[in-house]
Amino acid sequence: MKKKTRNFLSLLVVLIFTGMQHAQAQLEKIIVETYYVSDANDAGDTIGGGIAPGTKTYRIYADMKPGSKLKKIFGNAQHNIKITSTAPFFNNVSYGKSFGYENTSSRLRKNTTALDTYITLGKACQFGSQTLHGIPKIADTDGSIIGGVNNDGGSQNVSTGLLIHQASEAGRPLTEADGLMPGATVGSYSHVGIIDMISQNDSTIFGSLVPRNTFESNNMLLQNSSGVEGAKADSNQVLLFQLTTSGEITFKLNLEIEYMFNNSMTTFSYVSDSVVSANAGFEKFSPFLSYPFVCGCLNKDYLEYNERYACNFNDSCKTKILLGCTDKNACNYDPNANFNVPTLCCYPGDCNDRTIETVCPQYNPLDVFYLFPNPCTDMLTVSFASQKVSNITFNIQDFTGNTLKTIPASVTAGKVNELNWDVRDLNPGIYFFQTQIESTSYRKLFIKINP
Repeated sequence: MKKKTRNFLSLLVVLIFTGMQHAQAQLEKIIVETYYVSDANDAGDTIGGGIAPGTKTYRIYADMKPGSKLKKIFGNAQHNIKITSTAPFFNNVSYGKSFGYENTSSRLRKNTTALDTYITLGKACQFGSQTLHGIPKIADTDGSIIGGVNNDGGSQNVSTGLLIHQASEAGRPLTEADGLMPGATVGSYSHVGIIDMISQNDSTIFGSLVPRNTFESNNMLLQNSSGVEGAKADSNQVLLFQLTTSGEITFKLNLEIEYMFNNSMTTFSYVSDSVVSANAGFEKFSPFLSYPFVCGCLNKDYLEYNERYACNFNDSCKTKILLGCTDKNACNYDPNANFNVPTLCCYPGDCNDRTIETVCPQYNPLDVFYLFPNPCTDMLTVSFASQKVSNITFNIQDFTGNTLKTIPASVTAGKVNELNWDVRDLNPGIYFFQTQIESTSYRKLFIKINP
């Protein structure tokens, strides 16, 4: 095999299984964290509006490649946004905010306000002069300013404070880690489709005016002028939502991310459903933006692999990929292959610049098989010779493989034979001259043009 062919085949395999979109890795995953599980003490508070025992608070984070910035959460006519629960979302009626970036540390220390449902881009609290970003509790290294002794005890003035429940599924208790850490100061926020522009009221799942369990919109955005990075640059995890509910949550999200590519800042959208062709150059489907995550085979060595899976399920990887030529007319047909690579197939006169005797050692080719002139207008000459057969039947095929004509020819051993064929009745186009000797197919392409 020539070096250029080997390099081409290697490139082909890479293109088939990995793609060439440079933006694929900027959004690495979405993290769904169980932040807290409410207990009876939390439920006793009436200032915040009441929260049932066992209610779970979730946090949703975008995990991005270091150096990337989250610019926007959005829903539009092509890609709607939807967040649901099987039960209404909890919103603190006294101190809750629709936007997490409007929280202050003094608010979060009151009753159950720290469990409020909200939307944000990174920032979850202002603590004096510090901008506190949301961060998974497992990565929180600076303690807690909420829960326990930092909490005012709610309407019942609980002496130990609220938010002290230690549920195993919620990991570290809020008295130990609050999921808040100092981060870079962020730019200005703007939003559409959440707050009523006239009344300034929020009746979505992020506000307390009307208890709801669904937020869905094709005209919504929350954006930050400078873009937001995570509190820890190496992990770059940015808080998107805090959702509190006693039900099961689902969501479909769309994000806009900015990053450096070829020495310039590039903005790219990651969407939860099919990419719109008109915007395909600026959009990338991400399986992580739909929850619950769909799991399947993520091992590219198996036929069951699909990039639309967000998580791996090993039992779904069943059929190991065996690359090869599955064309039975090729001299190197591989009955064990299950993924056809056409450029691997070899035919007499068509072996992708490889030596056919090396690729197919069993091959006993025609001694001569030429077509000229090529392209042709009126007459086509077929030059052939064989020591193996005395008669040959040639087939004229169109480009799709349909046989248009069959031409028998006699072979005189020891000499080159010629067959002159009138092609004036053929329409201009691409055709094949083909014959079969035992199990080997011989084929050459020719082009008919107008005189």
